[in-house]
Amino acid sequence: MSRGKHFNHKKQGHEPTVSQAGQPVTPKHTQKVDYVINTVGTEDDPAVSIHVQKDND
Repeated sequence: MSRGKHFNHKKQGHEPTVSQAGQPVTPKHTQKVDYVINTVGTEDDPAVSIHVQKDND
C-alpha cells in the first residue's frame, strides 16, 4: 500500500523566508544609565549616584 503522491509535499517548492515584518528593528531612542555605588554616603554626596544620558536619533 502506498502513501500517496503528495506524501513529500513539504520537500517540494521553495525555502520559506522571513518577511520584513518579522525582522528586529533598532530603537530610535536610546538611554544609557550609569550608576556608582560608594561605600560611605553623606548629605552632600549620596552613596548611590545615577547619571542618565539620552541619545535621540
